[in-house]
This record gives sequence, C-alpha cells and structure tokens, in this order.
Amino acid sequence: DGEGGLSVLGKNGLSNGSTEYMLVRYAKKELTIPPGDGAASPALAFTEQRGQLTDTSGTSVEGVRFYSTGSYPPLYVQNDTLSFVTASVDTSSTTPDTLHRVDITFFDSKTALMSAAGLDKLDNYRNYYLGHIPEGRARVGQYGRVAVTDLYDGIDLQMFADESGIVYYFVIQPGGDPNDLKLDIHGQDSLYLKARNLFVGTSLGDFNLPAPKAFQIDSLGQEVSTAWKPEYSIAGSRVSFSSTGSYDSAKVLVVELRRDPVIVSSGDNWITYFGSNSSRDLVRAIDVDGGDNIFVAGETENFVFPEVDGELIDVSNNSNDSDLSSNSVIVAKFNSQNVLNYITIFGGRGFEIGYDIKVDGDNIFLVGRTNSDDIPLTTGNPPIGFGDRQGFLGKIKEIDGTIEALKVIGGLKWNDFRAIDIHSDKIIVAGTSEGSGTVTNVAQTGAYNQTVAGSLDVIVGEISADLNFIWLTHFGGDSGDRPVDIEFSDNNGHFFLVGDTNTKSYSIQQNTPPTDGGFPKYSSSGSDSFPKGNGSSDNIEDVFIAEFDAGNNLLWSTFYGGNGADRFGPGANKIAVASNNKVAIVFSTSNFSTFPPPDTYGSFFQTGKGEHVVSVFVDRKLDWASAYGCFENNSIFPFQESGESVIYSSDGTLIAFGSTDCEPVPFLEYCGLPSSVLDYPVCPPYGLDLYFQGTLGSPLLQGGKDISIMGFTPSYLFKYGTYFGGNADEYVSCVANLSNGDFIFAGITESDTDFPLEFPASPDDMYKQETLYGSRDNFLAKLPIGGLTVTSVKENERSLSSGLKVFPNPVFGQQSVTLTFAPLSFDSEINLVNSLGQLIKTFALERGNSELQVEFDSLPKGAYFFTMHGSAVKVIKN
Repeated sequence: DGEGGLSVLGKNGLSNGSTEYMLVRYAKKELTIPPGDGAASPALAFTEQRGQLTDTSGTSVEGVRFYSTGSYPPLYVQNDTLSFVTASVDTSSTTPDTLHRVDITFFDSKTALMSAAGLDKLDNYRNYYLGHIPEGRARVGQYGRVAVTDLYDGIDLQMFADESGIVYYFVIQPGGDPNDLKLDIHGQDSLYLKARNLFVGTSLGDFNLPAPKAFQIDSLGQEVSTAWKPEYSIAGSRVSFSSTGSYDSAKVLVVELRRDPVIVSSGDNWITYFGSNSSRDLVRAIDVDGGDNIFVAGETENFVFPEVDGELIDVSNNSNDSDLSSNSVIVAKFNSQNVLNYITIFGGRGFEIGYDIKVDGDNIFLVGRTNSDDIPLTTGNPPIGFGDRQGFLGKIKEIDGTIEALKVIGGLKWNDFRAIDIHSDKIIVAGTSEGSGTVTNVAQTGAYNQTVAGSLDVIVGEISADLNFIWLTHFGGDSGDRPVDIEFSDNNGHFFLVGDTNTKSYSIQQNTPPTDGGFPKYSSSGSDSFPKGNGSSDNIEDVFIAEFDAGNNLLWSTFYGGNGADRFGPGANKIAVASNNKVAIVFSTSNFSTFPPPDTYGSFFQTGKGEHVVSVFVDRKLDWASAYGCFENNSIFPFQESGESVIYSSDGTLIAFGSTDCEPVPFLEYCGLPSSVLDYPVCPPYGLDLYFQGTLGSPLLQGGKDISIMGFTPSYLFKYGTYFGGNADEYVSCVANLSNGDFIFAGITESDTDFPLEFPASPDDMYKQETLYGSRDNFLAKLPIGGLTVTSVKENERSLSSGLKVFPNPVFGQQSVTLTFAPLSFDSEINLVNSLGQLIKTFALERGNSELQVEFDSLPKGAYFFTMHGSAVKVIKN
C-alpha cells in the first residue's frame, strides 16, 4: 500500500456453490528493540498458541496468543491482557488441583488496536497431537520475545525470555507519555510494595514484578543513562509509575522490569533459593554425613516446589482443608554434588514443625512438634485435638527418605522437642513441657532427675534407636524455660544444653535437683556461676548454659546475661564445642554493656547496646565475649525477627552468623572496632579467596536485613567479616561443616533481586532455583569460610603489639594513666574507645615507643578500652 502495509485477498468455495472472500490487512509497525539482550532462554521461551492450549474444562483457549510455562508464575499473553496463574498441584490424580489467576489490563489503552506478535523465533519447535486437535499442530513456534503494540500512543510492551526470568520493557517513543502507563490488576488477594518490588498476593503464594529501572536509547541504538527514576505507585487495584528527575524527550525512553542475572561460579560456591510457592517455607536445621550429603529439615505449607520434577515427594494425610492451618514437616537430601535426591513431606491437617535433624549411619533422626490428630504415626496415639500440642520423634531412612518410625510425646498442653544430637550412637533430645503430668520422667541410676518445676520446663533425655526413652528429666525453674540446642563434646562424651529462661534466681539447693522453684545451680571450684541478669533488678530474660557428663549427670549450669533481654533466636546451631574444652554460644541482646566481663578481650571487644553476642567458655569459665553489630536498634526485644548460628572449623576458627540492617564501617576502618555506633564491623579476607560482600545487599535504603558472617582466630583476632544477602530481609537458621573445610548454611530470604546466587559449572543436574517463589523462600549456601587462621600481613602486624598493660586501673581521680607495650618496630597508633564502641581519641606512635600517657581527668566515669593492632586492654574510670 506504499506505507509498508500488506493486504491479502483470498476466496473459499462453499459446498452450496457460493464463494466467500476474505481480506486480511497487515499494518507495518516500527519497533525499537532495547539493546543488550543476549540469547533467549529456551526454558522460558514463549510458545505460540495455535489451539493446543486448553482451559480447565478442556476447551481450547482462543484468546491467548503466546504463553511461557517455564516462568514463575506461568504467563499467558493475550492481545490486551497479561494473565498469571499460580497453582497448587499435588501428587494424587484423585484430588483436585487449585489454580489462582491474576490478570493485568491497561487502563484507558488503545484496546482495539493492541496486538501481540512473536519475535526472535528460536530454531526449536513443538508438535502437538492431542485429543481435542487430533489433526495435530505441527511446527508450533518458540519465540524469545513477544511484543504487544499500541498500548498507548507511542508506547509498546516487549517481553523477553531472559535466563533470570521474563524481562518487561515498556518502550516509549518520542512524543509518548510515560504517565499514560496504568496497570489495572484483577483477581489478586493483595497488592503491596517491598524493596521497590510490586508484590501480588494470591491464595497460593505471592509473586512479584521486579523494581522498575529506566534508560534511554540514542540515535545509534545504544543505551544511555537518564536522571528519570520510576517507582511503582499503587491506588487501589491500579498501578502506575511515579518518577523523579527528567529525561530527554527526543530519545526513546524505556521502563525496564528485570531481575538481576544469576552468576555461574567458576569455583565451588553454591548459593540457591530452595522453596515452594507459599510464604511459609522455613529450613530450621541442617546436618552433613561422612560423604558430605546434606540434609535439611523445616516446614512448609505447600507441596509444590516448582524446581522439583519427578523427585520423591512423600505427602501423608494433609487434607488442605481451608479451615485449618496446614503446615507440614519437610526433610530434603542433597548429595555432595548439590543434586537433590529427595524431599519427604509429612504431617496432618494441623500444624507441624521440624526443629532439628541429625544423621547417624543409615538413619535420619528428627524432632519437632505437631497438633494434628491424623499425623501418620507408626506407634502410639496422635494428639486429641488442635489444642493438644505434642512433641514428635522421627526416624527416616537415609537412602530414600521414607518414614521408619514416628511417635509423639506429651499431653493436653504445650509440648515439643527442639534439639537433638548424636555421639557414638548416643542420642540426646531436648524440648519443653507445660505444667504437671504432661511428660513423665524416666529415671536412670546416677543421672540427673528433677521433677516438674514451673509452668514451662525444659525436658532433656536420652532415647534409643527405636525412639524409646532411656532417661528423661525436667530441668529449670518456676518460670518459662526453653531449650534451643544440644552439642556433644568429642573429648569425653559430655553434652552441653543451652536455652533461655525467665526464672528469677537460683535454687538454694546447690548441686542437687531443686524442689523450691529456683533454677538449678551446679558448679565446682573454678567454674563461673553468674547471677540472673548479672545482678540487675531490671533483667527481663537470660540465656543459660548447662553441662552434663557421659552418665547424664548435671555438672554445671549458670545464668548468663545483663540487665536487658537476652535470648536465642530461631533455628539451630546456637552452640559449638571445640576439642580443647572451648564452648561458644551466640544469641541476641538488648544491652551487652552490663554483661559479666570476660577474662580475655582479644582484638575485638564491642560493648553497649548491641544486636548479637558471641561468647566463649573454657573449662566452664567465660574466656572471651563481645557484642557485634551496631547499636541503632535499642528495642527491648531485638531478636523477634533475628537469627544466629555459630560453628568451629577444623583448625579452631570460630565463625559467628547473625543478621543486621546496619551500614558497614568505612574502608579505612576495616577489620577493627567501628568508630561509629551505627556502623557494622567488616573485614575482607586478606590473602584468601573467600566470599566477600562489603555492603548491604542492595541500595542501602532498600537492603533490609542481611546476614553477617564474622570469623575469629583461636586467639580472638577478628579476621573476617562480610554481609550476605539481597534487596530485602535475610536470616540465618543453621550451619554445618563439610569435610573439606567449607560450610553449608541455610536460612530464609525475602530478596528477589541482588541475592548472590551462584552455581558451579557442573553437574548439570544440580539443584538450581534461580527465582524467589512466594514472598519468602529458604536459601542454601555452600561457601569456603574456614581456614581463617592462615597467616597474612595483617596478622603479623597485629602480633607485634601484644602485651598491652595499663596503670593505675581503676583510675581514682588521677589525671592520667600510663599504657605500656612491647617496643614498636614500625610507626603505629593506639585508639581509646568507650563502652559504646565510640572512638574517643587516636594517639600516633613512632617506631621504638613502648609507653603512652593519657589524660583521663576530663572523661566521665565508665569503662574504656585501649586497642592497638589486635590487642585490647580495659580501664575503669571511677
């Protein structure tokens, strides 16, 4: 037609002898393809709809032009509508599956002119021969890109099948107006913004559209930056793009919705999402066997794990009754090559949680709790009703994940099992029991035996391989006591029990099971025995630590904390035991400055109001402790949405995990105490090829909480500190050692961009989940973090300044103190820091100096610290 259009005229002879004519006209459309896209992903490619697609009734869906079922959720493109369908598909053909559809249309668009077309056709195609189209559909095209033209004057939509997910481009030609873009969303349960992403709530889990970005395209077809910054804006069910800044109206403007690309690692790092399309996925515990097979346990409310295809999923008795809060236990095994072997899911129509897991030979032992009256027990009776919460003990075959034994313990109140550990075939478990008569003690000659003490007691006991109790006792005082972890010592078969308590004081009956409602006080000469809250009347909650011998007799127990709230967060691995009688614990606090002082300060001692506390006991004495974090969050309960874990590497390196939303120290303060109470300690792995993320996992105002990883040498030198996370919140829940010195740790994440996904180059069948399903998923991360005691230049510098001494101490009115140290072989400096971690003053020192005098008369009363290259000494001003 002279304008690039095309007209096709055809005719068809009908059976009645008449002729029918058809005229089809094609209009030429000018499209600007955004630059920079690589090859399309065949796994996410758009399939042309030529009648093969049907709805749930089996009727061909004529309105759909293209669809991508490899994306999450699957996307169906009509000329004027985008449809997303979340699904819950179980393993039974006799029960109905559930779908939830959400449509996006475009308000006040040029609906009648909108048209979808496929671009970037791939070489592969599909042939369909189905019951409703027995004649078949041959060579159905696969396309890397779909364009929807004429949304508005000068505005098209393009969708590209990128390996990170579907990329959406709103391409606005000069003269087009981005303010015209208005998305009307239909069928959702909710719409909300989080970390700039648009989340769409459905009954089967939330999904999101990535945060918008913008760029322009110049006359040469090249991408150029723009000061125009778009953001989602929600008004009811209508979403538009608000903006700041300006753009060049003579250039093409592109609004891009794209997830960050996945990194394929050249090394062995493995970082993956792991979850279903629900928002209640939570891995709570992890263990590794002698072959580096990885086992995780936790909970889920949905049986659809989109990345799991054909693996064993064992679902029992879950009715998915909409009136019940269905939450089931999940156990998964990954082999040493990161390949998923199986997932086992079990539960009933109520609520189950798997708290801890341990592998022993051919068996996996699991503890948790349930209130389902139809949980598939192998022995005993299930809970009577949903108010009857009982702890369960489980035994699963390691080879295939099938249940070998499952039983519950408890009565008509609150009961659970939260921790388990195994040493030389001895199995110890710990949990909670509410009130009298719910759990019966099993006495053992020579073992600790305490009767019911309060409204909520710890219960601790030894079980046989067939899940029967050999020994079981209550433990605690007259207020709430809660265990969180058990860890054996390899030296002597002793085990340590840690938890938190509201009991206010010790029993007056020392070194004997209490009967007066006080907390057990067991100690011997040289052992630390701290009062509740370190003697403060303002104490809210303390943690406790207890040691039992190989005969299950209690040897030592003590409160530990300050005048605020001290508590372990959710998850496992709160305690780690090294071979030289070192016991490390990690937990949350609201005020570390009132804790008992340690014997050693090392190179890292941070105090004041903090986020996390890491403490080391040696031979039942507090050897070293420090808060780590910033002091921005001074709430009484900072641990409500927190998580910590701690572990020793084979060479004695202590690794502490936590979570924080604090900004990192400046570059010049790396590997030292922060000078600002708002900064977080960071230390790159000098001389070591280890994972390092120096900032919160995204633009700082969007990063939420990131996981922190802190490494300390056996002499308490701070050697390693990094962030780990993406654009939203992360929490760590558990960690385990691998045989080569690496670690595998797990937790939960809400980040859908900037999350540091990494996958080794092989094998091809390793578990790779590159998409956040729902609003929250688990993650698994295998990283080489051990071996931090390798000597580096920085380590040598620190060792030169050992032996700091200060006199007088404490200071009673004197105007100065004298600090002495080994003669320096290089120019250096000493920092004076207060109890909040604030830098008071820095003193420059020249080579050969061995003494420094410091004026103290102008300083207020309190605790202060001199620090120099890895050594610290405390001085008190009275």
